[in-house]
Amino acid sequence: MSTVAIILDAFSGLTLKDEDGAPLGVLLESPLANKELDRYEESIGVELPHEFRELLLITNGMNYFGLDIMPIGQQTYYRDQGIITFHNWGNGDFDCVAASPSQYPDGTVVFMNHSPDVTVALAQSISEWLKKAAREIRSKGALLHPSDYRERREQGLCQHVLEKLSGIACELNR
Repeated sequence: MSTVAIILDAFSGLTLKDEDGAPLGVLLESPLANKELDRYEESIGVELPHEFRELLLITNGMNYFGLDIMPIGQQTYYRDQGIITFHNWGNGDFDCVAASPSQYPDGTVVFMNHSPDVTVALAQSISEWLKKAAREIRSKGALLHPSDYRERREQGLCQHVLEKLSGIACELNR
């Protein structure tokens, strides 16, 4: 069993609570077949990172403790930067996975602030991102957006993003 499958299997029966105490769980969508993923890779012209491919073989999109993980039909591949969107923050920001060639190692999860040219690494892999996101949601009731750290001095998956983008002309600094 793959690392992603182990994580999703372990978390699929888990119920967390959001900031208001409402229950949050994991709702998987239908998986993709290898042939569908092969066609997707061919259409975007890049081989998917191993763990990202594993995720899509388990579920083509999901609700992950309140986070919408997008199916391939909603993802965007930014060829020049070598990143594929998979989590939409709903405000023009995305979490993406790096696919070679990219400035990041293959499979790295990065935060994208409104533009594929404004990114910061968040996790070394999808499995690390899934674990850290669940840990943060369990402790805070939500995955904090980088802008939340302007007022909150807490630890979290995106806590370093504001510092990394300091001095860069981007939406987070407006």
